[in-house]
Amino acid sequence: MADHPDNNEAASPEAGLRARITATIARQRAKLERAREKASEDLARAEVLVAGRAHGELLKTNLATLKRGASEASLSGYDSQGNTIASTVPLDPKLTPKENMERYFLQARKGERGVQLAASRIATLERELAALAVIEQRMAAVPDAELEAFVALPDIAAILAPARQGSGAKGQSEDAGPFASLPRAIRPRTYTSIEGWEILVGRDARANDHLTTRIANGLDWFFHLADAPGSHVILRNKKDQTPPLETMLDCGQLALHFSTKRDSLRADVHYARCKHVRKPKGAKPGLVYLNDFKTLTIKRDEVRLARLLARP
Repeated sequence: MADHPDNNEAASPEAGLRARITATIARQRAKLERAREKASEDLARAEVLVAGRAHGELLKTNLATLKRGASEASLSGYDSQGNTIASTVPLDPKLTPKENMERYFLQARKGERGVQLAASRIATLERELAALAVIEQRMAAVPDAELEAFVALPDIAAILAPARQGSGAKGQSEDAGPFASLPRAIRPRTYTSIEGWEILVGRDARANDHLTTRIANGLDWFFHLADAPGSHVILRNKKDQTPPLETMLDCGQLALHFSTKRDSLRADVHYARCKHVRKPKGAKPGLVYLNDFKTLTIKRDEVRLARLLARP
């Protein structure tokens, strides 16, 4: 008969907790590394577009000598230091030489924006990876008996929350609550501010419409990123109470995250009472105007965002 280990040698609950946290960190690190790899690929593609500006400059210099219909042109010119340069420039034969030049310049401008966004995204991911490494170092020095208290620390819990939620940790269900009867497509995401205020976020343009015009009331607060597409964020009013600054910053952080500028390090967010939000007749889904608003400048805050997205 095979020997069986003594039950006293079985792993302790604390050791099991350490193993689960280690696995959580490993999953989060893998996810961040994949995202960093994708952002690096985006950066490389954007840099290729930026490099195409040199082709545009060569075309500009030699524009008078070129004719429509060629698929490439061997051109020479001068760089910014006055040195002679020569290159074979690919052309679209369907376009005029001037249109080819303008296309290279347009792509270069697009590439410059792409470089900025990708570099910002990579920097954010690097900070998140560094934060995980710090947790591992700190956790190594924590005795098993103190591990549960360690992972409950606000800064540790905030960083681990997204990975733990993604691995099946229990959080607030989107299929429960007061909006469960709504079709999922227009059901708002729900969050809770640090001071316990309810925050609702639209999923897309149609859901934004439903949230702002059908769910919110006039005394609720409306938040939206300035001059960029994004979700409508509604802070539910509490009778005779003014929203605390931290709650408003939570709303601003969500408005930034659920927008096309989610990787920006800083952005302006407009906010107003919902009674000052107007949707013009016949306007496209999600489009509203603010008759009276104020502006918050929001700095991207990974810890604040992680706490909100954990939705305890």
